[in-house]
Order: sequence, then structure tokens, then C-alpha cells
Amino acid sequence: MRAGRFGRATTLSVNACPLITTLPDLNGMESLRTLTCVNCYALTSLPDLSALPRLERVKLENCDQLRALPKLPQSVEWDDSHVPEHLRAAIQLEADAVAPARVVT
Repeated sequence: MRAGRFGRATTLSVNACPLITTLPDLNGMESLRTLTCVNCYALTSLPDLSALPRLERVKLENCDQLRALPKLPQSVEWDDSHVPEHLRAAIQLEADAVAPARVVT
């Protein structure tokens, strides 16, 4: 995906893509406010999201193969209700350290 082509999109939902292992670079999506990945069972990584100035919310559900959390802008709220348990601790650690992302449970 060429992010520049989708620069005005405010929501990106990746749903029921059981074979996708990673998302492309999204840095050209300056207007992106919400990123949702649901039922992406093979997803192992997300790109660095820290350069997305309007990103407000990230939701991950049934993405159990994720190995790490991406870098995020400070304004982001994590919806961690469906984040794999091994990554929840990382979200809480980030929330405790200078609050780089708010945790929504």
C-alpha cells in the first residue's frame, strides 16, 4: 500500500486477514485517527506509528502472534481489552513511564 494515496483516510481497519504478517509503512497517512486490527492471527509486527500526528486510538483484537508494540504518538489511547497478555505488561510499562500512551480498558 502506498500511504500517500490514502493520506486523507481517518480510519484503517484490517479485519479477518489471517495470513497477513505485517502492515506496510503508514507514515504518509497524516489524517489517520484510528487503527484497528481484528482477527489477524498471523500478524507479528506493526510499523512505527510515532509519525502519525493525528492518531488517537489503536485497537488490536485476536492478533496473538504480535511480538512487540509499535512506537506511538503520545496522544494515542490503547484499547488493550483484546491485546495478547504478553503485550499488556508492555502497554502498562509505557503508561507508567512519562505516559506515552493512555491505556483504555
